[in-house]
Amino acid sequence: YLQTPLHLSVYLEQFEVVKALILKGVNTALQDRNGNTALHLACEQQSLECVELLTKPISEMQTRKALQDMQLQNWQGLTCLHISTLKGNLQLMALLVQNGADINVQDGTSGKTPLHLAVENHDEMAVRHLLRLGAQVDSQMYNG
Repeated sequence: YLQTPLHLSVYLEQFEVVKALILKGVNTALQDRNGNTALHLACEQQSLECVELLTKPISEMQTRKALQDMQLQNWQGLTCLHISTLKGNLQLMALLVQNGADINVQDGTSGKTPLHLAVENHDEMAVRHLLRLGAQVDSQMYNG
């Protein structure tokens, strides 16, 4: 599966191990065979604690790394915010945006923003939440 110890500890929700690996300087941007980083996995599992550990900076350098990790796309072209929106997890969506995720990020396949996905899923609560967080209402997909 090409999973790192960080991927595995996130998957198993071993919070202390996740924290220890981060403190040791683990590369959080490594992707598994599906292109998922540990942060993608944490969002997929809706693990707020793991997302917090992976997004809260320990140093200035880690702040920059966390911002880069949040914009990484998996092989389906999805960022962590896209995944959280598809899950309809409002708390996770807010946490990611508060920690620097681009609310108007476009997926890598069609250019859909999290707002596009929420509308497609008929998720009225997610739509309202994204609008409150500042999502642009006129973002266009790649096909116009």
